[in-house]
Amino acid sequence: MYSYSYKKTKENSASPIHEKYANYNASSLTSDSSSSDSDSSPSPSPSHKVYRQRHISNKDQRFASIALEEASKSTLLMQHGCIAVLNGKVLAKGCNNIRSHSKDGLLHFRKCCSAHAEISVLHKLCIMELSPKIVQKLVLYIVRISRSGEMAESAPCFHCTLRMKKLNIKAIVFSNSDGELEKRRINEYDTDKLTYGAKRVIDPSFYIR
Repeated sequence: MYSYSYKKTKENSASPIHEKYANYNASSLTSDSSSSDSDSSPSPSPSHKVYRQRHISNKDQRFASIALEEASKSTLLMQHGCIAVLNGKVLAKGCNNIRSHSKDGLLHFRKCCSAHAEISVLHKLCIMELSPKIVQKLVLYIVRISRSGEMAESAPCFHCTLRMKKLNIKAIVFSNSDGELEKRRINEYDTDKLTYGAKRVIDPSFYIR
């Protein structure tokens, strides 16, 4: 079992994430021929590092940075990004976005809801029709950029967790409220957190506010 976290260092906390990733070429990190997380694997230069401590591997660090770049594409104030990784390769990317209705017309909201970054990625994975054996090897990286440009909490909510467990992915790496990364096997992660967008769907009283 593993449940890891790493803290921000004084050196890294001095500069916003957007500045640290201004010249970062994420495309070169979408594949990795090595399956080892040893110290011999190449690591980004200090100016490109995600906050890192002993239990987060270089690969986790680099994939989290790709998820951060995906989060920067969101047009919402709370910018979340997510990527799905299989054996060192990025299979799908997504960020949270605005939804005011469903394509089938069955749902329509007076106010817009946000589609979570994890759901965007899971939807793309379902379209790929991956075999259960492949899905069980997937790791999802989920992060958020705060308004000040720093890494902030992006722990999966109850509904996203439920869907990830239903698909039976391997693990998740997410940013917590302390601006740290945590790594959990999906069957070891539980939460009762409901986001505002989710409450709009399941709470009828929302429509009379």
